[in-house]
Amino acid sequence: MACETATASLPLRAPDINRVVAFTFDPAWSPRAVKAIKQALRAPELVTKLQLSDIWGDALPDFFDTFPNLEDLSISGTSARTLPPTLGSCRSLKWVWIGECRELQNIDLLWELPQLEAVFALHCQSIGSIAPTIASAQALTTLQLSLTSLVTLPSAVTELPKLTSISLGIHYDLDMRALWPVLAACPALEILALRGCRMLTWPEPIARPPRLKLLHVGMWNSSAAELPSGMVERLREALEGVTVLDGAEPLLPPKRASAAAKTKP
Repeated sequence: MACETATASLPLRAPDINRVVAFTFDPAWSPRAVKAIKQALRAPELVTKLQLSDIWGDALPDFFDTFPNLEDLSISGTSARTLPPTLGSCRSLKWVWIGECRELQNIDLLWELPQLEAVFALHCQSIGSIAPTIASAQALTTLQLSLTSLVTLPSAVTELPKLTSISLGIHYDLDMRALWPVLAACPALEILALRGCRMLTWPEPIARPPRLKLLHVGMWNSSAAELPSGMVERLREALEGVTVLDGAEPLLPPKRASAAAKTKP
C-alpha cells in the first residue's frame, strides 16, 4: 500500500473532495504517484507511512505539513533539486528513503527533524556535501549514502550520540585522510560499511572508533573495491577486535534486516 494508517483496523474517512480538488497535481507525476497522494489526502492525520514513487518532473509535492503523524517516507524517481520546505514540519518523521533522485543537491532539510532516526539516500549523484547542521539530528542512528558525490563527512557527525551505523557505498574518491578521523571520533559508531569505494589515501596511524564492531570494505555487485595493496591487513592490525570484511556479504539496513529475520523459519 502507498500509505498505512496508525491503527490498521481503523477505517479511513470518506474522501474529502474539497481537499483533493484544492491540491494541484503536477501533470509530470506518474499515475502511481498521483494515486498514492490522493489516497493519503483522504485522511492525512492517519497516515504514518507514505511512498511516493516516480515523481517525475522537477518538483516534489509541497504538502507534507498535511501529515502530522508521518513517520516513514520514501521518495524516488524525481529530478527535483531541493526537498520541499514543508518536509521540515514533519515532527514525527523517523525514517526517510530517497532513491534515484539524481538532481537532488542536498538533504540538509532533514536534520531539522527532531525524531529522525534513519536516512537512506541511494543513487543521488548530485549530493556533494552534508551540512554541519547534521549535528541537530540528535536521534539519528543510521546514515546510509550510496552513489553520491561525497568525498568526506563533516566533523559535526561526531556530535551525534546515537549514530551507530554509517554506510557509504560506491563512492569513487573518498578522501580517507579527511574522512577517517571523523569516523574514528564518532562516539557510538558500531557498524561502518565502505563497500565498493575507491579509497586510495589513508591517514597514518589509523585510529579506532571507540565502539566499532564491524567494518566492511569489500565488494559491491562483484566489483572489487579499490584499496591500496595490503590495506585490509593493515586495517585488521590497526583495528584489533573489529571484524573487518572484504567480501560480498550483504549489509542490510536495520529495518530491513529486522524484517528479513522475521521471515526465517
